[in-house]
Amino acid sequence: MRSNPFRRNSSKSGGYEAFARYLLPAPPRQWIERQIAEWSITSQKIERGDIYRTSELPNHHRDPFDRLLVSAALSSDSIIITPDEAIHVYPVACVW
Repeated sequence: MRSNPFRRNSSKSGGYEAFARYLLPAPPRQWIERQIAEWSITSQKIERGDIYRTSELPNHHRDPFDRLLVSAALSSDSIIITPDEAIHVYPVACVW
């Protein structure tokens, strides 16, 4: 059985921890859906070319999924929302 990566934080703030790293003010599903609506966030499809490009990117980041996000953002001129400094090194727009 898979464990839930989101768990209720027992601190006074009463927030929710996402993957035990980020404290959210509401359950993740509710909070994320609210942010998507509030900021007009759209989904990004991963294309075959994005997968190929991951092997062509400079080796700033070792995580293959993060490299795939960078590749997809470069292809579509999208912005990545992340605090990950290794992603900020790539020539892709980032916020956080």
